[in-house]
Amino acid sequence: MSLANDSYHIMTLEGRHAIGRNFVEDKSLLPKRILTVPIQGLRAPMSTLIWDIEPIGDGNYKIKTRGSYVGVLPDGHIFAFVLEEMIQGAEWTIQHVPQHGEDAYIILQKNRERGWSYKEEDYGQLSVNHVICTPSVPPHYMPNMIFIITPA
Repeated sequence: MSLANDSYHIMTLEGRHAIGRNFVEDKSLLPKRILTVPIQGLRAPMSTLIWDIEPIGDGNYKIKTRGSYVGVLPDGHIFAFVLEEMIQGAEWTIQHVPQHGEDAYIILQKNRERGWSYKEEDYGQLSVNHVICTPSVPPHYMPNMIFIITPA
């Protein structure tokens, strides 16, 4: 199931964390970290954790949060790039994995070798890691690589 050009919320599979930028950031133009934000005791409205997902063809997408495209630095950490000329690795494949739930997806780099992953901890930074799955049909992915994506 492909995603339409729209606004979404992205959550961890367990649903204890939303994915987004920190509510408090420096004012510099440096890239901003993408984090697991705890839902319980949320200090800001969910409207600050909205993602804009834009299809660009061939099953690939560009993903924005708070007006900045999301990409990956060479060290593997995922950031929102405030300055467009700094964007690196900003095209993503979003693959529906219905065996993990109706709104379950994995988010992969364009080459599909590595995908978004997280630690189920408060304010942990997301990174890209090699995709690990079972050799079954359908494959089952590691829980820390599965995201719940729902319309905002």
